[in-house]
Amino acid sequence: MKRFITIILFGMMLMLSACGGAGASTPEASAKNWIEALFKADGTTLRANMCRQQSLALTDDLIGQLAQGLSQAGSALDLSGLTYAYNGAGQVVIGGMVKITIAGQTLERSLADLGLNMIPVVEEDNGWKVCLSLGG
Repeated sequence: MKRFITIILFGMMLMLSACGGAGASTPEASAKNWIEALFKADGTTLRANMCRQQSLALTDDLIGQLAQGLSQAGSALDLSGLTYAYNGAGQVVIGGMVKITIAGQTLERSLADLGLNMIPVVEEDNGWKVCLSLGG
């Protein structure tokens, strides 16, 4: 079960990393908004908190695939245990644990397990935006 959850979450992260508006006022808020939107398949909030180049690449089809994956997993996620701290070097460090409940079973996972514990951010359009490294 834990392996299944890890695979689903990792797949969602990869779909989005292959991929306007004013950004958040702090790097931590941008990363928090982006993470929460990722796990809700909220394309509007994802795009608003991503750097321009990546937000343009985030298609409605990708959002639909993400929403479908979340729905098929049949899980409930509790992100309230996450912490966000800007390291001053263009990255927000995410600590804490995500609580995942599937079929009445709850387990906790670190976003480090998914490679999402350090989120790159940039200042763009009068705010902070998540801007993932898409290079190999």
